[in-house]
Amino acid sequence: MSVEKLLKENPLSTEVINNWFTKQMLKSIETDDVPDEFKEYVLQKGIDLDQIIVFINVNPRCLFDMLDGYDVIIQIVHTEDHGFGFRIDDYTELDSETRKDAEFDALKKGLKLLESKLSKSKKIT
Repeated sequence: MSVEKLLKENPLSTEVINNWFTKQMLKSIETDDVPDEFKEYVLQKGIDLDQIIVFINVNPRCLFDMLDGYDVIIQIVHTEDHGFGFRIDDYTELDSETRKDAEFDALKKGLKLLESKLSKSKKIT
């Protein structure tokens, strides 16, 4: 499954992700050496979905901290018999060839759990 499809299937989670990335971006430029005009430009422009897709493709674990804030805690595991995998709560999935594959699989599961939580609470931050 592509990141684009994953985000389309989880619209509430995608809104949370967009807000989270925007907040992270703003934190990164909150220094005295960045002109106020640039800060305002960044705030107005925000971050678009294509940029988010690139970030997630390069590093799926970049969203693990965001998921932690919603009590979707991901643990990446490795065993000699099964390779890489992940745990979320009582759910475990193994058999990924690489850590990055396991991270992406965990992200897919994590976003589905987040989507479910958000649809029940209708709370997006």
